[in-house]
Amino acid sequence: MEKTTEVFDILLFQENKLRDCTAFPLSDFVFPPEGVCSGLAYAYRRNYICTVPLLDSTTFVTDDRQLEILQIHDPRLHKPLTLVNLYVRGGSAADSCQWDFLWGLSDTYENLIVVGDFNARHFSWNSAGVNPYGKGLAAALLDVDLHLLNTGEPTRLAERSGDTDSCTDLTLCSSDLQSRLTWKLGSHVDSDHLLCEVHCRVRYANRLFKYKHPYDQCSKGNTLWNAIRNFTKSRRTPRPLLTRSGAPSWWNDEVDLAWTH
Repeated sequence: MEKTTEVFDILLFQENKLRDCTAFPLSDFVFPPEGVCSGLAYAYRRNYICTVPLLDSTTFVTDDRQLEILQIHDPRLHKPLTLVNLYVRGGSAADSCQWDFLWGLSDTYENLIVVGDFNARHFSWNSAGVNPYGKGLAAALLDVDLHLLNTGEPTRLAERSGDTDSCTDLTLCSSDLQSRLTWKLGSHVDSDHLLCEVHCRVRYANRLFKYKHPYDQCSKGNTLWNAIRNFTKSRRTPRPLLTRSGAPSWWNDEVDLAWTH
């Protein structure tokens, strides 16, 4: 994990057995104690320039699903990113109304990213087979302002007899983030679930710097710079007049003007 996670700033875990962050040490990451609970955990890099507070998620938590809501405050962004770490227990969310919390999340937060183990199978994200809560989620995604980023690759490898590879680890994002996020599979880390990587291109906040010139370009006023500029002009050698190449000596400006017209 040390090698695998060295390029990331935030890590999200589902279905883990962490009870104390010291039981799973990552030297470059901080595990907030309040973020390790109910099988979920998150960590952020020690030298991360952003603040990552944990928001209250009790409104969205049920017996069938657990989630954490993180808000990433980055000085380079106009608005904070809201990151939801989600785990839905298999067999729950049997119809679209069970996914109403997605509407609540999308209506409450901007720049929203929802990642985790949905345990939902459907052909829409190239999962092997279809289960009832996959049908419910597919129906919900037709109306809610959240877009699926998965590319269809399996995120869970079959390790039990009769099981098949599936795509149950999904990443959803609001429409205002869709063009800035990329999703891909990561490494195998001794689990039947593969790492899912989400990369966000930071669009720097517009900073309108008004650079003041070291001297005033205006020639009016009794300023030091104007005095130096006027003195320099008075000592400057006049530029020679441009003449036509090969013109005789009697060709002067008056003749040149008459010839041009």
